[in-house]
Amino acid sequence: MTLSSRLKWLVIAGLVVVTLGLNSAYKAYAKGAFGTSSRDSAQSSDVGLRDASGKPNKAVSSRAIEVHGRGVTIRAELDRGAVLRHRDDTVHVEVTLNTPPGLDGRSRTATDIVVVLDRSGSMRGDKFYFAQQALRELIGRLGDDDRFGLVAYSSDAQTLVPLSYATSYARQSWLSIVDRLEVQSSTNMSAGLDLGLGLIERARTAHRARRMLLLSDGLANTGDASFSGLMRRAQRAVRGDTVLSTMGIGADFDERLMASLASAGTGAFYYLAKLEVLPEFFDAELRTASQTYASSVSLVFRPGPGVRLVRVMGLPFQYEGRDVIVPLGSLYTGHERRIWLTLTVSSDRVSELGIGELSARFRSGEGYHSLPAGSLPPVQCVDDWNVFRSQIHAPVWERAIVNEELNRAQENLGDAISRGTPADVDRELADARRHSALARSLGSQKVLDSLSKLENSGRLAKKAQAAPAPARSMEAKRQKADGYIQRNHGSYVNADAKAGY
Repeated sequence: MTLSSRLKWLVIAGLVVVTLGLNSAYKAYAKGAFGTSSRDSAQSSDVGLRDASGKPNKAVSSRAIEVHGRGVTIRAELDRGAVLRHRDDTVHVEVTLNTPPGLDGRSRTATDIVVVLDRSGSMRGDKFYFAQQALRELIGRLGDDDRFGLVAYSSDAQTLVPLSYATSYARQSWLSIVDRLEVQSSTNMSAGLDLGLGLIERARTAHRARRMLLLSDGLANTGDASFSGLMRRAQRAVRGDTVLSTMGIGADFDERLMASLASAGTGAFYYLAKLEVLPEFFDAELRTASQTYASSVSLVFRPGPGVRLVRVMGLPFQYEGRDVIVPLGSLYTGHERRIWLTLTVSSDRVSELGIGELSARFRSGEGYHSLPAGSLPPVQCVDDWNVFRSQIHAPVWERAIVNEELNRAQENLGDAISRGTPADVDRELADARRHSALARSLGSQKVLDSLSKLENSGRLAKKAQAAPAPARSMEAKRQKADGYIQRNHGSYVNADAKAGY
């Protein structure tokens, strides 16, 4: 072999070695940056691994990560960088999911909307009049590509309008049905939910937003009236890619049940003392559904050692092996959804602790997609309180306390008015006061002001407990709705829910 030939082969061999080395280095970087192996990255179809400029996603600060994919941005940020040793310390993770407005030239999403209407005897009078008026206005706003269904329940349930397209002829027929509606007897809510879910499930069609609106003024008193049984139906809606929103009218419905059904159904809860706004809320729900960008959205959290997920804003969650799955329902065009993960982190030694891994999965366009955010920033386990305090990320901590912890306490005060005693109010306030020392240390006037407002709500709660039943019921519903609306404001897109009371 000539000298020139040898040089040529040496150059080629050198290039191969360099290329293999660079490839191995990139794989190692990818695994560290994204918390995924090269095999996992391939299975995720590269969703979320690169931003709009083509650069790999990575941590945007020592306490936050952010990824992009399929038009969805997910950001997760911790409220602290340290926990105290020998304690089950709380860590809040603020997760925000965003979609841009008008992405990919998307137009209005065709919607399947089913109203499940309480027509028990207690609905007689203005309640039923405004319910009929709301139905008329909703029918008038349906697009030609939308489908509408109507179920009415009393002692049993009846399908008055099978889920069908809103043609001009159909709308006229539906208006006639609404005009002929009459109230009857008992409140078989479970039968109404079963029939409404059946309408949507039997007529499932791809690329449509699915929404169910439950309207009631009273207590479920026949059929399966158990809390657990009704909650299972809300969870069935979510499994079927349907958002369930609830609307409680007047002073006699069970606010805890209606709020819990909305939470489990990933929808909105409305309290209507002012009946005239009911048509506005129906319209808001239709417009929100028509702006659906992604559906079947879930957060997937894999906790690290010593880490336990305590709650997710009242949303139900379940385990799949090591992963915790949190159904979120739908994301809407040009909208932000904020979720708080409340964790406990415990360790018996001073060290760095891994919080866990986070990802999102959702349906958009032609199929399901995964958006791997990767490993959350770690925290340090420390002995020194001053070191712990210095690692509090004050802006995120403030939002966690005000938006999650204190609004949850507000909801619980509503429950205490209707079901509890003054001692229950005192316990709720005492639990909230534990945040005051750190708030003063951090100089957080926002948290201190919010605590002061909660103390006032506690005084009102005790006063309401001693009031006659109608006043007690109204105050319980107002406080429950206040807490729920503030805590779940991402569920309200086109409505001012407080306009209902």
